[in-house]
Amino acid sequence: MRISGYSSEVLQGIQRLCLECGNNTRFLSAYVQDTYKTHPGAARVAVATSVDMTLLVIQNILGVKARQARSLLQLQSLIRPIQSVLAYFRILIIKVSKAKTDEQTLSLVFREAQALEHSNVLLSEIMREVLSRVSNPWTRFAEKWIGVRSEEGTPLTKENPGNRFVKVAKITIVDDFGFETDERDFFLDDARMPEFVPSEVALVMFETGKTLRLLRTHHPDHPLCQVGFITQNNPPPLQWHFDWKSIGHLQEDVKDYENRLFANLKHWSADTSTSQLTSMTEKATDGRYALEFFGQEEAQLEGRLLASIAALDKPLISTSEEDNLSKVLGSKLFDEESIAKETISNFSPHWSLIPFHSFGPLVAAQARIINREYMKLLFSAHQLRDHLSLQKQFHLLGNGVFCSRLSHALFDPNLDTAERKSGVALTGGVMGLRLTGRDTWPPASSELRLALMGVLAESYLSPSSKSISATEKKYDIPGDISFAVRDLSDEEIDKCLDPGSLEALDFLRLSYKPPAPLSPIFPPIILLKYDKIFKLLLRVLRMLYVIEQLFQNTLGRTSKWHDIGNTSLRFRYEAQYFVTSITAYFFDTGIEIPWGRFAIWLDGVEDNVTKSESGQGVQVLSPDEVREEHERMLDRMMNTLLLRKRQQPVLRLLEDIFAVILKFSKVAHIEAIGNGENEVQDSSPKKLYDAFKKKVDVFMTVCHGLIEKGGKSTRNDVMTDDGKRGEEVKENTIDRLLLKLEMSGYYGHARA
Repeated sequence: MRISGYSSEVLQGIQRLCLECGNNTRFLSAYVQDTYKTHPGAARVAVATSVDMTLLVIQNILGVKARQARSLLQLQSLIRPIQSVLAYFRILIIKVSKAKTDEQTLSLVFREAQALEHSNVLLSEIMREVLSRVSNPWTRFAEKWIGVRSEEGTPLTKENPGNRFVKVAKITIVDDFGFETDERDFFLDDARMPEFVPSEVALVMFETGKTLRLLRTHHPDHPLCQVGFITQNNPPPLQWHFDWKSIGHLQEDVKDYENRLFANLKHWSADTSTSQLTSMTEKATDGRYALEFFGQEEAQLEGRLLASIAALDKPLISTSEEDNLSKVLGSKLFDEESIAKETISNFSPHWSLIPFHSFGPLVAAQARIINREYMKLLFSAHQLRDHLSLQKQFHLLGNGVFCSRLSHALFDPNLDTAERKSGVALTGGVMGLRLTGRDTWPPASSELRLALMGVLAESYLSPSSKSISATEKKYDIPGDISFAVRDLSDEEIDKCLDPGSLEALDFLRLSYKPPAPLSPIFPPIILLKYDKIFKLLLRVLRMLYVIEQLFQNTLGRTSKWHDIGNTSLRFRYEAQYFVTSITAYFFDTGIEIPWGRFAIWLDGVEDNVTKSESGQGVQVLSPDEVREEHERMLDRMMNTLLLRKRQQPVLRLLEDIFAVILKFSKVAHIEAIGNGENEVQDSSPKKLYDAFKKKVDVFMTVCHGLIEKGGKSTRNDVMTDDGKRGEEVKENTIDRLLLKLEMSGYYGHARA
């Protein structure tokens, strides 16, 4: 082709430009058709739809503007911006084709839109619209998960295989009797979360949906579980906002939505009838009506019919997003100057902040609302404080009546035996296991039931009964707690067979099954830690009883040990001092201090939940956050009680000292009843006292070493008014134990 006045190079340049546009158009059209046929995923379909819309708009523009071109320069100015758009989309499609999941596709589109921020103004504007369209499938699922959009079809439950960033998987749980069971639960799949979503927003989003499913499971009649109640409060959609002006409007909309929802929940009462909730659903602005036509007046039927016709006349897919993309292409494809001026006027935040400001406000507001309602129910309807007090009283031996009853039931030799013997009838008196006065061990299950019957029920003190007189009837124990037998290995069973060993009572445990709504606060791992603490404290309780018996066997009026030596007396005094010091340290420092801080922290949580004013700016924690703090409190206890894995050598030293004291108590008992001639030479008081001194010296040396190493860094348990933790403190309390043991140089003066 030759045109006078133009060289062949100019004509070939225009020809190559048009040829490239045609090839790119064919490539993109083929990709769109192939995508629609194969259905690779929602995100890639959205990309294909954006490409299809772009091609359609460009064809319409060319059909009008091509006829107006009167020179090659006009033709070139018409083709060049189109060529840049089509070439960019071709490169984008090649990159998208390599993505394996929708989240990878979405993350790729976000990176591309971010890269164009300061390079090509037109492509940057187009890619923002493409990003909004490609994000729609993900944002719709996120809205359904956090409860601001109704779930069409089957709701996502633990019986489903999961979807997107929510994974449903089986976890192995060991129950109270040592049996393994599989339980399905929700998990956050970080690999399926788009990379641009901030980690804190992703975690809050997941926990909000998880708490909402708990609310739906245990309180299906709650307003937050009703679709109509949420939709009638007009929650803002979860979508992108690229400039500060739009972000400001979003924050105002979220604030208004939260205030409306908070006010409606405030007026809702527990006796809300099903009919009221049904009416709320019917009034919801979701375009659906109940199929109730019989008994309706003609005018009402006609109105519903006209509304149905109007709904059917609407397009199946909203065209607002297509209009946005076509508007950008139609009005700004050949007018980059207006885009540049608009970009300057609309001051936008850095791209790293855009996801946080676009999704964070609505997610945070929904989390505050759902967490507040579920935590209210935990504190009120499900008596969370009572169940925590139950663990403190029994698992942590915080109930003095329980400790006394349990100690007598297990150790007192003066109680009637619960052991069944042939030809001997059981008496009707108070029965016990009589650990210190029997040779056969362990007891049968029938003995356990008889000896421990009523110990829990008659010892329990309700937190709300402090002002009740002691003569009033005992309160019922919340939950399901009872004595049970621990599942032990063969080696552990062999140790339990000896009634004089420190492990003689390791088979006894407390079995607690929390109610289903409290399961997030009491998972199996927390119950296991309570069990480990109870096992150790039960040994300490036994040692307290043993040193009391030592006093009676050495200095009691009924004792027949008349030729007792100074070594035995010194052993008795030092053993008593050591055991009481360990006990005071365990209970005062190991149990009371962490529990007291946790109680203060929980008071702050409950105060924030029960505040009657507007929920704006109030820190409301989720059940998972309460569980984490609950577990941290138990970890601090276990660290002080020497129950952590790295502290096992120190705990074994302490157990060896207890074992020596038990051997001496057996010798003292034999001497006290007048059978001193049966004393075993290897268990003489002199040898036992020497072993006791050496082990105590080693134990105290190790404790000094622990002080020099220092404790791990942790944070103060007390929550401030703004919901933040206190300053970092050092968690190493072993110096308090040494202070008790070495008060006034006790051991140094005793052995001088």
